[in-house]
Amino acid sequence: MGARLFLRLDESWISAAKAYCYQHPLETLEISYYLMNRANLAAGRDKRNGRLYGYIVDNQLAALLLFNDKGVLYISNQDAGLFERVDFLKAIRRENPTLVRGTKQQVERVFYLLQRALKQFKFVPTLLMAAPHHLTNEPLSAIVEAGDIDWQRHAPFLVKVEKQFRNRPLIMNNLRNRLNGNSALNLDFYSIYHSDNVPLGQVVGEFSTWQYGLIGGLYVLPNHRNKALGSILLKHAVARYQTHNLQSLLYVVADNSDAIALYQKLGFTTVLQTLDLTIVL
Repeated sequence: MGARLFLRLDESWISAAKAYCYQHPLETLEISYYLMNRANLAAGRDKRNGRLYGYIVDNQLAALLLFNDKGVLYISNQDAGLFERVDFLKAIRRENPTLVRGTKQQVERVFYLLQRALKQFKFVPTLLMAAPHHLTNEPLSAIVEAGDIDWQRHAPFLVKVEKQFRNRPLIMNNLRNRLNGNSALNLDFYSIYHSDNVPLGQVVGEFSTWQYGLIGGLYVLPNHRNKALGSILLKHAVARYQTHNLQSLLYVVADNSDAIALYQKLGFTTVLQTLDLTIVL
């Protein structure tokens, strides 16, 4: 058996880490974003910044792990030997994440490794869905950037958004920063559907990698949800990424049948079954 190491990666491993992400792009979305932007993330103290670790077999990367500053562990592995490493377990305890995200198999292996030490845990099955490569969209004057809305007059909309995404603090922090004009913010876009400057719905371009753009933050006021606004906003978001030759992706909770039906109607397909595990060590 060849040499096997688990360690925090330094600059000498960055090229290999990027190559790994190119080979496994869907499993490494957040890690790819980190690698593309790590200098700016560090300078701006962005919560997507973090510490990158690798599992190395015969001098080749067999796994990548990112512990970000928001307490999320993103994991991708191609060798199960990772889960036998005591130093991997020590790294988790040291970094103390509150959420683990990866494929179902990967996250379950982390759970089995940690289960005796867990005070609390919760599994949330999710799906990663991809938009069709070509989705018809007609530009609408009703869709504007969030900065064009008078939020002093329409703050109740943001209160409703915050309730919707109370379990997604990173989205809410990003939205607040965008509205406050924080130029260091790394959202790709934050678009609003409005009528006479009254916001009725929103969609967010959370971040993009070399190949993909991740859509999030889709929200429509309850009394406008039968007016196709969700579809209109999604088409707008997909078109925004298409202009940069990026395919759009989004995460959805696996039991959210209404949202999944909407995405499938627009041609989105499931490309990866993922799992979120919230933990308290």
